[in-house]
Amino acid sequence: MDTRQISLVGTVAVITGGARGLGLIYGRRLAAAGAKVAIMARSGAQLDLAVAAIRAEGGTALGVLADVTDAGSIRRAFNQVEEALGPLSLLINNAGNAGPIGRAWEVDGGEWWQTIEVHLRGSFLCLQEALARMAPRKHGRIISMASNAGAFRWPTASAYSVAKSALIKLTENVAVEARSTGVSLFAFHPGLVHRVGMGSDFIARGAPAGSAQAALAAWMADEAESGRTVDPEPGAERIVALASGQFDFLTGRYITVHDDLNALLAQAKALKRSDALMLRISPFDHASQGDGDRFAVRQELKTTSA
Repeated sequence: MDTRQISLVGTVAVITGGARGLGLIYGRRLAAAGAKVAIMARSGAQLDLAVAAIRAEGGTALGVLADVTDAGSIRRAFNQVEEALGPLSLLINNAGNAGPIGRAWEVDGGEWWQTIEVHLRGSFLCLQEALARMAPRKHGRIISMASNAGAFRWPTASAYSVAKSALIKLTENVAVEARSTGVSLFAFHPGLVHRVGMGSDFIARGAPAGSAQAALAAWMADEAESGRTVDPEPGAERIVALASGQFDFLTGRYITVHDDLNALLAQAKALKRSDALMLRISPFDHASQGDGDRFAVRQELKTTSA
């Protein structure tokens, strides 16, 4: 979609994990649309490079050191952003990691939980702090980076999958709570992106032959070779579109890079009355299944589409 005519002048955005990869690409695109962008990360060196890149392109950027799993650190960081750039109006929850790879009973439990902490606790703390500022102003948008791994499943990457699924449901729940505040929330899946992001990082670091890590890396490489990965730019365009406000009717929903936002806009009234683009249990039609054991039913989370 073409978002070149969208202006985000007046928008103050925070992007967690924004010093590299997809976060930096999104930050650069938001800044190009006129937003003031605060990049939040734990590495000062990477922050400096990210801010310099955005400023070199004529954008407004601020680097903020913060740990998304520490509530005090987040509060101080958001204070710093608003003092320097003005009232916060957009949060991109992007910080995360791939987590341990392997069968659930074989991976390190501490590493597994740390992945949940970064994705879910980190996103929640940032969302909580952002909403405390946005709600009284009756304005704002929060976009949390989700994944097909959370809408379906990724065996051997259970921490990542569970964390992303939780983020999708967190978005839906808080969107309902925030209806009266004018703040919209979205869970966004950027696709399996080649060249940057988790997939490319995972392939680049290598893995022992025959390991679960090697199998996952091989699958990702095959997806890329088969043309089933995407460039990062379409995701950046949809981030800008969601930030513009014209798609606020999709609040609480799981949006992907493959969705045609304009087609969804044409169906806005029907969408708002439905559970489309939300995680639901697929019902079992007992009447069509004969006399079998009706309780021996495998139910899976799915997303419905418009």
